Formats: sequence, C-alpha cells, structure tokens
Amino acid sequence: MVQEAHSALTDLRCRNAEQAFRKALIILDTSTAKEVGLSTLDVLLLLYGHAAALTEIGQPEELGEAQKLLEKIKSFEERTFQCLVYYATGRVFLKENRFTVALKQFSDSLQTVKNKITPGKLTWPFTNEIVKETQPDYFKGMLEQAIELCTFPPPPDAICRLEICLCPMKAEIYLTDPDFKVSAAVGYNVS
Repeated sequence: MVQEAHSALTDLRCRNAEQAFRKALIILDTSTAKEVGLSTLDVLLLLYGHAAALTEIGQPEELGEAQKLLEKIKSFEERTFQCLVYYATGRVFLKENRFTVALKQFSDSLQTVKNKITPGKLTWPFTNEIVKETQPDYFKGMLEQAIELCTFPPPPDAICRLEICLCPMKAEIYLTDPDFKVSAAVGYNVS
C-alpha cells in the first residue's frame, strides 16, 4: 500500500496517492506503529506523504486538511523532521499563491538544512525508495528555487481594491488561486 502511495505521488496521480496514504494511516489508527513494524519516523513519513498528496490536489478543502496534518506532525516534536514540515507548509501556502507567507516557511526550512538539523536520507516505509526531499543536495536546490519564486512572484492577474477586502489573506488575485471563482456580469442595452 505504501509502495502504491509513493509511486502515485511520484507520478503525480495525487488522488490515488491521497487514497493510498489515507488507507495506510487508517490501519495505523486501528493498531500501534510497533504492531505494524513502523518507527516514529515512518509514521511521520506517512503523514508527510499524505499531506504532500493533499497539497498537490490543491483544492481549498484538501489544502486545509494538509495544514491540519502538518500541525499533527509538529506535535510529534521530532526536531530533525521540522525542515520537511516547514517545506510542506510552504508548499501549501505556495499553492494558495500566498508568496510572502510561503517564503518564511521555505527560509526556515533552508535555515534548518544549513544548521544540519535534518532527518538524513529516509526511505518510504516498507520500500527501498528514498524520499527525494531527504536527499540534502536535491532538497536544498528545491528550497532555493521555491525561495526565488516567492521572492520574485509572478504579477497578480488582479488586485482587490475594496477598502474592506473580502479576502483578508491577500489582496492579490491569481487565476490559479484554489478558491478563485470566475464571475461575469453581462448587461444588455436594448433600445
């Protein structure tokens, strides 16, 4: 099941990955990690994979669920895993086009990497497949690209000019915002 989840995530079959990670986590709800043969890091990786799949789906509900999972991961207080939590949280904000908030998360993640507070190379539970985000050079490159994107974000498609903006998160509007809804008004002048 974890092999299927990780393969689906790698192939960007995000809904399949989300379902497979969810099934694996449901099994963990009915038994302890030790009974299944998982370490604490393995459990964190399953939660991280599930959050990554939800983030890649990119819909508002899934992004909210991903944030809840990342908060759950933080509660484990596994210090070496925090670089991945910062990174994944930054990815959620990036999907929402909240570049300033995402930049903070990516910068925090890069700082933990520079301070060598990382989990080291990890494999997905029950597989020999390395979690790509745990390969130091690859991960550092991803972070640097994300930081550059957030430092120099694309221009918004529109900007909300209401004095009391309906979206308190940001005034910039992108067509790729997960909660963006197209509305058009058509007026006729019949003479």
